[in-house]
Amino acid sequence: MGRILRQPNAKKTGNKLLDESYVYYSQGSSQNILIQISYGFEKEGLEDLKGNINIIGGANQFQPKKVKIQNKFKRYSYSFFLPVWIFVKNDKEKRRFNYSVDIKSKLDFINFDLSKDQFNKIKSSLSKETKERKVLIVSLNDESHMMARGETESIENRDKINVNYLSRRLAEIVDNPFVARDISEKFLNLFRKNISELELSEHFGYIISELLKIIIDSKSDREEKIFKKYLDQKKLELVISDRNDGFKIPESFSMRPNNNIFNYEHYLFDDFEIDSLNTLEKDVAELLENQEKILWWFRNRESKDWYSIQGWKENKIHPDFVAAKKSNKGKLEIVYVLESKGDYLEGNLDTNYKRKVLDILNNSKKNIYKQGKFDFDQFNDKIEYYVVPEKEKDQKIKELYK
Repeated sequence: MGRILRQPNAKKTGNKLLDESYVYYSQGSSQNILIQISYGFEKEGLEDLKGNINIIGGANQFQPKKVKIQNKFKRYSYSFFLPVWIFVKNDKEKRRFNYSVDIKSKLDFINFDLSKDQFNKIKSSLSKETKERKVLIVSLNDESHMMARGETESIENRDKINVNYLSRRLAEIVDNPFVARDISEKFLNLFRKNISELELSEHFGYIISELLKIIIDSKSDREEKIFKKYLDQKKLELVISDRNDGFKIPESFSMRPNNNIFNYEHYLFDDFEIDSLNTLEKDVAELLENQEKILWWFRNRESKDWYSIQGWKENKIHPDFVAAKKSNKGKLEIVYVLESKGDYLEGNLDTNYKRKVLDILNNSKKNIYKQGKFDFDQFNDKIEYYVVPEKEKDQKIKELYK
């Protein structure tokens, strides 16, 4: 169904049967199915479609529940503003930092070339492979007993050298089909000049795979360098703002109804989709709720109206939790932004990237600027960012709230 809804040039046909999408299910109540579909729409940024879901043959329509910030926490509204990166073009022109404008537009793929070492690494790894394939054939004999025999057959181990295929793969990285085509032809010419046509066809799939890895790594490296150059040139400022270019925790939102008993004293909002959390997130939620110095906390949502951090990669980071700590006198002390990570994700590229971005935010926290006209005198610039590994969750949360 997601593919249907995401077609960029989709148009209604006028035929009702063709203009609708359907979900068939064999178990569960209709209401629970509606809730799950609605939640799926919400996570994909399709909230406006939730009101159009209904059961065929019935008038039941999904009615989302409105959730608000609890009244007892509204006196801390000055802490609901969180920092975002602002791009400084000059003293008079400042705007929200944008990947497409500030990073992507600065990436030069036309002049990208393989180094001699990179090319030789690919060339030297091309090995002669067997032209035979072993096949195991399983059958039944006259007594219905299983029999197996092995056979060897010859195979043709060549791929078609296809510039169109390479262009399509590169277009996924460079986002420009014309540039992708030029690069594809350049690299195919390079390989044709240095290895035989037969060898190129035999290893075409492998060569393309290795080439794409090099280009992806180069892209990531250049994205990071551009971002850090902006920091060095002071073109990026960490800003708390009450204007359109800033971020404030939403005062209310719609969520799917649930039958869970809400028993979270320190949760910022008056209801909570606890069943939308995975096991690790539930553990972190319980840890936060039970800390003596917890002031308020909430589970961040992955939609455009919620808190996100733009690093040097295109996809924004949506931290899992935002949690405030109180002092011994009961006043706001600091706000923590937390990203939980399972043990199986520790050390992977995504986790390492997020940790690097959060470290940069922590190093920049001493220079958080205030923009706009706030309705209160207080201003909170005490904000820290952390990755919470699964195996260290108890230690990390208790350390932050000691």
